[in-house]
Amino acid sequence: MTDTPKRKLRLMHICGSPGPSGTEKFFLRLIQAQMAEGIYEIIPVVKRKSWLERELKKLDIPYYTAPFGGKVFRFLDFKTTPILDHLIDNLKPDLIQTWVSPSNRLVPQTNVPQVARMGRQFAMKYCKQAHFMVASTPDIEAHIRKSGFNEERVAQIPTFVEMPAEGFKDFRFDVRAEYNIPEDAPVVLLLGRLHETKGFDVALFALNLLPQNVHILLVGDGPQSRALKAAVEADRLSNRVRFVGWVDNIPPFFAAADIFVLPSRRESSTNVVLEAWAHKLPVVATTIPAPKAMLSSGENALLVSPDSEQELARAIERLIAEQGLANHLAAAGHKKVKAEFARDAVLEKYRKLYQTALARQRGA
Repeated sequence: MTDTPKRKLRLMHICGSPGPSGTEKFFLRLIQAQMAEGIYEIIPVVKRKSWLERELKKLDIPYYTAPFGGKVFRFLDFKTTPILDHLIDNLKPDLIQTWVSPSNRLVPQTNVPQVARMGRQFAMKYCKQAHFMVASTPDIEAHIRKSGFNEERVAQIPTFVEMPAEGFKDFRFDVRAEYNIPEDAPVVLLLGRLHETKGFDVALFALNLLPQNVHILLVGDGPQSRALKAAVEADRLSNRVRFVGWVDNIPPFFAAADIFVLPSRRESSTNVVLEAWAHKLPVVATTIPAPKAMLSSGENALLVSPDSEQELARAIERLIAEQGLANHLAAAGHKKVKAEFARDAVLEKYRKLYQTALARQRGA
C-alpha cells in the first residue's frame, strides 16, 4: 500500500499595483521561490496590462488578471471585486496573500484566510479584509501595531535578495566601456524610480562638489526623468552622468560601480540596499526610518541627512579616499544579508505564518 501524496497548499497571491517597484519585484521573487519549494500551488492574480503581467508571461507562469482601476478610476472600478470573487469561488485557494496598495480595497471579504503584506506605510483601511498582517520592516510593523490591529496576528518578515552568480564582476569593464566611463574612474550607482521622493536630484547636486573623475550611473525611469536630465545639462554634468533607464539585468551595473547611494527623502523599502550588499558594495544612505532601521553608520554604511548634498559629497569622497573603510562596510553589509535576509530563512517564516493562519481559521 502506497502513501497518498500530500496535496499542495493552494496559495493565491493578489497584487493590484502597476509596478515596477520593489514590491512587484519581490512579488515575483517570492512566488518563484515558493514554486521551487514544491509545497504550494501558486495562483498569481495581478493588474491587467501591468509590469507583473508582462513578467509572468515572459516566465511562462500561469496567472489571472483583474482591472484594479487606477489612481483615479479605482473608485469607479465595479469589475475587479466580482472578478476576484469569481476566481476565489472557482479556484478555491486555501489561503490568500494580498500585497497592500490602495487597490487592495477591491479585494473581497471572504472566509478564506487572508494575509496582507505591507511593504510601505499605507492606511489600514486598505487592509480591512486581512486576518493576518506581514510587515516588511520594523517601522511598518510599528505602524500596523499602532493602528490597533491584533498584535498576535502581525509578523515582521523581511524581503530577501538573490545572491549574485559567481563571476558577476566580470561585467565591470563591459558596462563601463558601453557607457564610456574610464576604467579607473570612481562610479556611484543610483537605482530606482525617478521620483522626487528618491532624492536623486540631491545626488546630482553632490556631484558638483566631487572630483571631476567621479561618475554616476543612474538606473531607472519615472516622472522626474526629464527634470533630472535638464538639471544635468544645466550643470554641465552630461559627461559624468549616465541615464540607463529600466533594465532587467541589474548585476552588471552593481559590478561596474564602486559605491551605492540611497539619497531618498522618503523610502518604504530597503531592497536596493540589500542588493547592493549582496553585490559587496559599500552603501551611503540617508537617515530616514526605513533604511536607518537596519543601517549603522560606520559599521555597515555611512548615513547622511536627507537633502544635504554637502554631507552626501563628503561621505562619497571619504569612501573613495579610504578604501579600507569602503571594504569594511561592504563586507559587513554582505555578512548581514547572508545572515538575516537569506531566501531560506524568509521562506520558513512565511511557511510558519501560513500554518498559523490556517490553524486559526480551522479553530474559528
